[in-house]
Amino acid sequence: MTGLTAIALTLAASSIAFVPTLGAQDSTSAAAPGVISGRVTDTLGTAVSNVIVDIVSEGTAADSIRVQARDDGSFVVSKDASHSPFRISARAVGFTPLVAHHMKVDDGDTLRVTLRLLRSNVTLSQVNVKGTRGSALASRSITAADFNPKHYYDALMLLANARPKMLGDLDRCPPVPGAGDSVVVDKIFINGVRRDVPIPPKSKLDTQKTAMDFHVVKVPNTVSEGVVQVLERLMPGDIAEMRLVDCQSSDFDATRRNALYVVLKPGKKYR
Repeated sequence: MTGLTAIALTLAASSIAFVPTLGAQDSTSAAAPGVISGRVTDTLGTAVSNVIVDIVSEGTAADSIRVQARDDGSFVVSKDASHSPFRISARAVGFTPLVAHHMKVDDGDTLRVTLRLLRSNVTLSQVNVKGTRGSALASRSITAADFNPKHYYDALMLLANARPKMLGDLDRCPPVPGAGDSVVVDKIFINGVRRDVPIPPKSKLDTQKTAMDFHVVKVPNTVSEGVVQVLERLMPGDIAEMRLVDCQSSDFDATRRNALYVVLKPGKKYR
C-alpha cells in the first residue's frame, strides 16, 4: 500500500487552510515517482474550468511543471521526491490566484489536493496583459476604464468600434477548423463559464432591439454566430474587462484559444 496524503487548500482573504490526513507508508514500495492528484473548485465546491496549474520546485525555478486542469477541474502529475519541497499555484479567469508553498510528496506516495479558488469579478487573473495604446497587446484587451458605456449599445458594438481586432484577425490567425470558412473567434467565457454553446436563442427583447436599433454594426465573418449573440446581450456598463485569447496565446492550450474572456463588475450577471 502506498502512502496517501489529502490536503484541502482554500484562499479566503489572505490565508490558506490545510487539513491533512496521513495514511500508512509501505517501506517495501518500489521507488516510483510520487503522484499529485488534484481538483480545482470554487469555494462552493463547483468545479472550475480553464485552470492553469503550476508546480514549481522551491529549490530551482527551472524544475517546473505546467498542466491545464480538465473540464471537471481535475489534474494528475507525477513528481520526483528529490524535487521537493515545491509550490502549487492555480490561476483561472475570474478567480483570485492561489499559491501553496512547502508541499512535499514522497516516491510511491499520492498527494491528493483540492484547490478552492475565491471568485473575483474585478481582474483577469489568468493572464496579465500589458501594452501601450495602439500596440498589439492593447488591441486584444479592453477594461472599463478604456471606454464610456453610454457610447455603445451592447458589447458587440463596443468591440466593433473600439477593439475590432478582438473580433478576429485573419492576418494573425487562420480560421478555426470546422467553425466556418473565416471564423477565428468561436468561444466566449463570462466569469469562467462558456456561454456560446448552445447558441443562445433569440429572445423577444433581442428582436425588439434589432427592429428599433438605429446603430448599425457591421458584424465581421471572423466571429461565430454564438459569440455574436452573447455579445449582443452583454451591456457595456456591466463589463469590468475583456480579453481575446487568440491562436498565438501561449498561456492556454489549443482548445482554450480563439476565445473572448469576459469578467463582469461585482454584482453584475450575464442575462
